[in-house]
Amino acid sequence: MSDYKSENVILYEYLFANLNSINCFTEKSANYLTEMMSGSHGKPILAPFDSPDILVLLNDKTLLLEHFQFDSSERKNGGSLLQAEKNIFIKSNSTKKFNVTQIKNESLITHYIANLMESTIKHYDKFHQYLKNVSKKQGIIYDGIRKVINQEHKEIGLVIEDNSLDYNMFLNRIGSYEYITCFHIKEFRDFLREHMEVEHIFHLVVNSTEKRVVYYFHNILEDLNMLDEIMEYKSPNLIEKADIFFWTKNKI
Repeated sequence: MSDYKSENVILYEYLFANLNSINCFTEKSANYLTEMMSGSHGKPILAPFDSPDILVLLNDKTLLLEHFQFDSSERKNGGSLLQAEKNIFIKSNSTKKFNVTQIKNESLITHYIANLMESTIKHYDKFHQYLKNVSKKQGIIYDGIRKVINQEHKEIGLVIEDNSLDYNMFLNRIGSYEYITCFHIKEFRDFLREHMEVEHIFHLVVNSTEKRVVYYFHNILEDLNMLDEIMEYKSPNLIEKADIFFWTKNKI
């Protein structure tokens, strides 16, 4: 069962509160996103669902979007050690005055790739059942609006949220720092090449001061080959991060 409150945040604060702030990796991706959300396919209705997490209902198509989170720290028993460390620190210091400590769990590119690919494959494997789930619904009412679900044309996509505590960055060949996205990872691009039916990819990152969204419309092999070429030198082998600290609020 999806956390509807969480999915609402993803829907409106990340994806569609300000469409102009979404970055696109290709010109066709930018054109497609603009056309899709401009109303030329009918006013899009965005609604949290159960399985998959998000439906985008248009007159001529239905988008099924599956959302998941990952980070660049080691996992244990299926959970992020970085998030576990943060939760333990906040819980044990909730009544203390301002306090600060450096994190212990490291961010590594090997963790980033392993966590990204494990989550990607796990959630992709659910789409066969998700398509069946949606096929059982004639329409949906959300926020007082009823929209018929177009069953003839359904498209699937992933909303991938990097919730590391700080941006994952790497030093590129010209000596500049650059943000890592799932598109920089060769293993992820190989996955896309093998699964051309995954047509929509949103990569999300947020910290306390900034939100970043990158969109890629994926059903054109030539665009994927171009992505391989422009990303070839960018495939990172090391994550460069500033030290991350946790802190608690001052006790009043």
